[in-house]
Amino acid sequence: MRFIVLAVAVSALAAADDQAQKLIDAIVALQAPLEDFRCEFEGIVHVAPQAAPGSDVAVRERHVAFSGMFLWRKGGDFWCDSFHEDAQAPRKIERRTMVVRSRDGHAEEHRRFDDAVEGQRTIGSPGIFRTRLDFEGPQGLLLLEDLRDRPPDEARTVSVRDDQIDGRALKVLEVRVKDIDKLLRRYWIDLGRNGHVVRLEAYWTGERLRLRRDIKLARFGLAGAQIWMPVSAEQVTYSPPTASETGENQPESNATISMLDGTTAFNANLDAKNFAIDYRAGKPISASGRRRSDQFDRQTLAAERINAAAQKAPKELPAQEAHEDPAPKADILPESQSSPLFVAFGFGVVAVIAFLRVWARRRRRERDL
Repeated sequence: MRFIVLAVAVSALAAADDQAQKLIDAIVALQAPLEDFRCEFEGIVHVAPQAAPGSDVAVRERHVAFSGMFLWRKGGDFWCDSFHEDAQAPRKIERRTMVVRSRDGHAEEHRRFDDAVEGQRTIGSPGIFRTRLDFEGPQGLLLLEDLRDRPPDEARTVSVRDDQIDGRALKVLEVRVKDIDKLLRRYWIDLGRNGHVVRLEAYWTGERLRLRRDIKLARFGLAGAQIWMPVSAEQVTYSPPTASETGENQPESNATISMLDGTTAFNANLDAKNFAIDYRAGKPISASGRRRSDQFDRQTLAAERINAAAQKAPKELPAQEAHEDPAPKADILPESQSSPLFVAFGFGVVAVIAFLRVWARRRRRERDL
């Protein structure tokens, strides 16, 4: 009897795995007409003030607005170049460039406040970058590769069920940790609109909601046909239950992002050079994007001038001064010269010299008289 139950369970798991793979295969087929894509985007992240348990001091709320340009091609490669503006420091723009090349197994991010210095670089694998739940560019709306990164294996179970949002029939793909049956993520997928994800949820332990991302789609013309694409999204994140005095999830941040009208282009034959970390796509079209880009250029120019002045200053000094230490150093005596006996001897020498000088002056006066 035990063997029969085990066989039924294994058969059910195999059927669920097969169902999940068929769903992903269907999405790949529905999105096949799209070879590559580019757009400009903008968004804002609002982090709510929140006090730590047992403390009345809340972390200050933050508003970070961002805008940028985005490129994507079939297979999961993308390039995202964005400018971020914190409301607490509105004249200090941070530039973030992220590249994922799934074909090469390479992912890289470069953050800096000007292009005169190296800044902060992070290198990793595409899968690790995709699991970060970033909401800083349209890569968070195009989730096919995220689905493909989570096949059923020895660590995960994946199941599929039916659901509805706003009256539309959807498929829900659910990912769990196998050994402890911990819910990780759920994806709501609209097969009637090219198989795009329209909702993503991630969870803390105990199936407490960690994140919810709702994605809106719009229809575009492509090669005489119609294709649905993500155009905007709203996201709410929640602090872990352990961070709350009540043990309940509390909203931690909310964010919005949208692709800008008139900036989208499809199947433009993007190639490898477009997915390099140092690739530059030119100036943004949007007013907000151009303003932040121009401010970043001014930051770079100011930094370059400071660097040039710092390098030029020693060259303009006389040769001797250029090599002298500008800060005078205190003379350090050898230990033998710092003893009381040596100091007393030095005072005696000084006294003798002073006496001889007085005696010499008196002799000269006597001769003059």
